[in-house]
Amino acid sequence: AQWSPDGTSILFVTSGSGKPMLSLVQSSAEGTPLQINLGEHSNINPRSPLWSPSGSFISFIAQRHRKDEVWLLKPPTALTSGQSLDIDSLDGHSAFQVSNLGGKIHSMNWSPDGKHIAVSCNTYGAYQIYLIEIPSGKTVRLTKGPLYSVNPIFTPDNEYLLYVELDEKWENHDIVRMSLDGQNHTVILNDYDFFDYSHGKTFGYPSISRDSSMVLFRSQRSGFANFWTVSLNGGEPKHLCKAE
Repeated sequence: AQWSPDGTSILFVTSGSGKPMLSLVQSSAEGTPLQINLGEHSNINPRSPLWSPSGSFISFIAQRHRKDEVWLLKPPTALTSGQSLDIDSLDGHSAFQVSNLGGKIHSMNWSPDGKHIAVSCNTYGAYQIYLIEIPSGKTVRLTKGPLYSVNPIFTPDNEYLLYVELDEKWENHDIVRMSLDGQNHTVILNDYDFFDYSHGKTFGYPSISRDSSMVLFRSQRSGFANFWTVSLNGGEPKHLCKAE
């Protein structure tokens, strides 16, 4: 579930009707959520919905022809609890496919300015990072190689994109910083001996401080799971909470 940027509604996926549906509920009132019926696209089973930073779009992942793609829709301007909204019947609210990746999507995130979505997808076998321009859908591949690159996240100042690269055994993780044009790849952290059967989902997204100077990450480098911080420029990581 995710709050809207203006704090008035909450977005999530529900399966109460027997199939996954995007749903919205007003944060200030109790009641049955507004279910968003995707009309002619109702069989694509949406998942992982995200608000754009301005709230002008809702993005979600859905399958078409057995391949994941990123979709966008414009949220309704008014919510009525307990109803089903057919977005194809409302002018300007139709859902549309914005990517053409043709693979399985692992993870994605919006840029702070709302102009791009970074996506990890296995179009050519290994998960790699792609940058999708919004709303045109123009897509650029930012990483290459046999190793999995997942969990992309933008720095709050919109200067860099961070992602996690796994080794062949999914035990070691590097947090890599790169510019938005896919250049200047810099490993800011090496993390070892953290088996990750879910291809990076256990390790998770790096979390970046508001001033874009520090990165928070989860690690077992001390012998058990704990949170650590490291500078965006790399260096020696530090315990966030030392064990007693």
